[in-house]
Amino acid sequence: MWSDNESSVDLLRYSYLVSAVKRLVLDPALRPVTVGVYGDWGSGKSTVIQHVQKQLEGDEKLIVLSFNGWLFEGYDDAKSVLMGTILDELEEKLKKNTTVYEKVKGRLASLLRRVNVMHTAGAAVKYGVPLLMGMPYLSLLGVGADLAKKVGDAVGGTDVDDVGKLVKDVPSPEQVRKTVREFRSDFEKLLADAEIDALVIFIDDLDRCLPDTIIETLEAIKLFLFVPRTAFVIGADERLIQYAVRKNFPELPGAEAEVGRDYLEKLIQVPVHIPPLSSTEIESYMNLLFAQKHLSPATFQKACDSVASFTSKDIAAGSFTASRCREVAKEVSKELEEALDLTMQTAAVLAPGLSGSPRRTKRFLNTLLLRLTMAEDRGLDIKRRVLAKLMLLEYIRPVFFRQLAQWQAVQDGHPTEISEGETRAREEPAGTGAASKPSKPGAKRSAAPVALETGTVSDRVVPWLADPWMRKWLRDEPALADVDLRPYFFVAHARVGNVEQSSARLSPVAREVLVQLLDPGKPVQQQGLKMVDGLSDADATAVFESLTERLRPAEDDEARHLESTLLDLAERRPALLPQTIAVFQELPLPRVVPAMAIKLAGVARKDGSGAAARPLLEAWSNADGALGTAAKQALERLTKKD
Repeated sequence: MWSDNESSVDLLRYSYLVSAVKRLVLDPALRPVTVGVYGDWGSGKSTVIQHVQKQLEGDEKLIVLSFNGWLFEGYDDAKSVLMGTILDELEEKLKKNTTVYEKVKGRLASLLRRVNVMHTAGAAVKYGVPLLMGMPYLSLLGVGADLAKKVGDAVGGTDVDDVGKLVKDVPSPEQVRKTVREFRSDFEKLLADAEIDALVIFIDDLDRCLPDTIIETLEAIKLFLFVPRTAFVIGADERLIQYAVRKNFPELPGAEAEVGRDYLEKLIQVPVHIPPLSSTEIESYMNLLFAQKHLSPATFQKACDSVASFTSKDIAAGSFTASRCREVAKEVSKELEEALDLTMQTAAVLAPGLSGSPRRTKRFLNTLLLRLTMAEDRGLDIKRRVLAKLMLLEYIRPVFFRQLAQWQAVQDGHPTEISEGETRAREEPAGTGAASKPSKPGAKRSAAPVALETGTVSDRVVPWLADPWMRKWLRDEPALADVDLRPYFFVAHARVGNVEQSSARLSPVAREVLVQLLDPGKPVQQQGLKMVDGLSDADATAVFESLTERLRPAEDDEARHLESTLLDLAERRPALLPQTIAVFQELPLPRVVPAMAIKLAGVARKDGSGAAARPLLEAWSNADGALGTAAKQALERLTKKD
């Protein structure tokens, strides 16, 4: 098992990113500078930041501070909290040099007092922030004349007179600019008097904070702390920062993407993007994780050194292949050989579902090893390759995995559907679309179709065969038709349907999308659907699974909303349509709203997946009343030519 935290060992060959960030913050010609380390959830932002910080901390000419973005969550004024925390930490660092500290402690105390007063007058500071950034259209409404008393009452123990002296009823932009200039000037003099070459401040996990905290933290940096000798390194998902801009300033004119980008560019000068891992890099990473587990520390260090010195000009070449591992280790244990073999078989297929995320890769492997251990302790006969194949389905196509779990449970571990699916997937050439059609007359089947609620086995596997990824999964070895699946689903037991709870799989940006899709307001839902386009495959799947989890116990209006949202999501992400159809197959007829038949036909027709939706619509067309009528109309719409 491997820790889910940032790694102190560079297993991802991120040294070039570390060097780039380090070079930026050390260049005096660039300071003051704010560097954004951008990447998806679990991409390795924290690892890069940790390695840069570690390399800088040995330089006596620098003062290096580090904060987690969550440190400022829950405060009504994140600006003053950030500023006060930085001054407190800076004071602790400076106390180590008595001569310097005696020289600057008066100025430090003055700055801290000013931060405390500004905390109580937070609304007044906000009033002038947009103008100071050169974006006057962000200005908030004026503050009432009794602001001093109100903020004084809101912050216990604060002298209202002190607040009044600063605020003076409604502050003008000129007054606010003066306050900011004075703070910046004193902060700049403090760093000069302390003889600091550079103050480097790392702020990580900012994208896990609420939009208000994100904006206030970035504004505090830009307005108050962005002075010569300073460098800030911000770790975040830039999509969430752009979303935070729109959330805080809904009145902004212009396209949302442009507003968020322009605002972000004013706050962060140099972006450093962490790219997702390719299939080859996922394979190298998995091999290194297994090598870390099975090799001695000294031999594993040789492996890391080998990766660090890897200089192939072929960017698609693996830095740590199985053969390279054998070359470094000389002798490889049976367990490591099996692990390397597993990596070779699964990495390429697993990579798209993991969206190139090191964190997701590690979690997948942790769950795989946990289940193997559970099976061994329980005395179950589990084949690693079979388990890995089933877990690929579980992680990348969770709805189909849950269906398979249900089928095997009522058929003694040998579901006819899997045999049918494997046979038909091998009959049809990949990419022709023919796999979604009924089998040819006389085609060999491993077993006769079994009558199910919404049709035959052939009908039930149509959504599987309409999905290119599923067709490949069905064709890939090992075949499962003759495998007793019961022990594999036993070790999954409480987690059937998820490698981990879907809420745990949601990245911060995916969580924001889910919240908006669940909102009862149509404009908010539409905003969430726009954000769906920017999600990774893994994030889109996690959002989809979270919606389906809520659909099962839902009733009435909530169920209608979720069903409609699933189709909206599938319209934006066509790869999810086959799973959506599979979800609808499981719905009892009384729960199906007639309008959903029409909407399903529209989405399927637009996506070119009419054959996948047809068996379900045909089953609905046999229903009595409005549903049957609507389904018949939907079938006509499905085949209608423009």
